Amino acid sequence: MKTHRDNCVSHVIAKFEERFKKEDFIYKSKKMGEVDFKNEVINAIINAPTAGKWVKGGKGTRNIYKIKYCETKSVFVVWDSFLDCAVTVLTGEMWNNSKNW
Repeated sequence: MKTHRDNCVSHVIAKFEERFKKEDFIYKSKKMGEVDFKNEVINAIINAPTAGKWVKGGKGTRNIYKIKYCETKSVFVVWDSFLDCAVTVLTGEMWNNSKNW
């Protein structure tokens, strides 16, 4: 039987794969060429309180952190400070729509 924390981790993995593509984290420049930041983004999701930037909007024990590398897509991580793990990930469009309620 999975614990609540295990369920949160599996939910984050499923939602990340559903909402983002590999192309969302590829950065192209003349100086660096083509760089894939997907692994860095995944590591930042796991360590969102230290690697991400805190943004307003969390409620209770939930905080929201923004993760962005260069010109790639922004990832908003909902972090539960009681469980000390990520609960879900949001795209920039989802984040903008949630602020308009």
